[in-house]
Amino acid sequence: MSDDLLEQARGLWEELAGSRFPDPGTVRVVENPGSRICPPGWAGVVRLAGAVLATAPTAVQAEMLRRTTDPGALPVLDQLGPAHLAYTADLPQTAGPLEWAGAAELSELIGAVAPGEADESGVAGLQRAAVIRKDGRVIAAAGWVPWPARTAHLCVLTAADARGRGLATRAAAAATADALAAGMLPQWRARIGASQRVAAKLGYRVLGGQLSLHLDA
Repeated sequence: MSDDLLEQARGLWEELAGSRFPDPGTVRVVENPGSRICPPGWAGVVRLAGAVLATAPTAVQAEMLRRTTDPGALPVLDQLGPAHLAYTADLPQTAGPLEWAGAAELSELIGAVAPGEADESGVAGLQRAAVIRKDGRVIAAAGWVPWPARTAHLCVLTAADARGRGLATRAAAAATADALAAGMLPQWRARIGASQRVAAKLGYRVLGGQLSLHLDA
């Protein structure tokens, strides 16, 4: 594991959480209603290299997190994740030139998949993306959204009828290379197994995970 890669990832999530990570093997829970590691009003948990940093919007929820080691025992109304957090500093071997498209051209691809898949991908937030076309139609796209601490958050989406052909890998390789060329740290956050496998093919290293909880408290 690259210590530099870990330090960059840790710096990102510390900025979003408004608190430092504890020592490896320990947990820190802080009350921070302005935390950006989870949706507003939710509790967030991030694990990196064996250290866990959690935030809660209220003192009551913070105390609930401190008292349990099992998220399943909490009164959860809704949950996002858990998702792997993976990073890379290396140019993917599969990176190659692709066409690029703007937000307007991505709308057809977004509209052709289930709303949940579109939301999971994050592609709707892209202003530009590396794309693969077939018969003039965009069937795969990947790009990145700038996050704090010079982090590039990768977003990838493939049309349902074009999956299983390695298109996501090709498009994401181009997007990763683009992020590295811009001096950014590429981040791949993946909950779904297929997405995790694409990240592994591209050389992303899983350094931890993220979980957001909407608590009934």
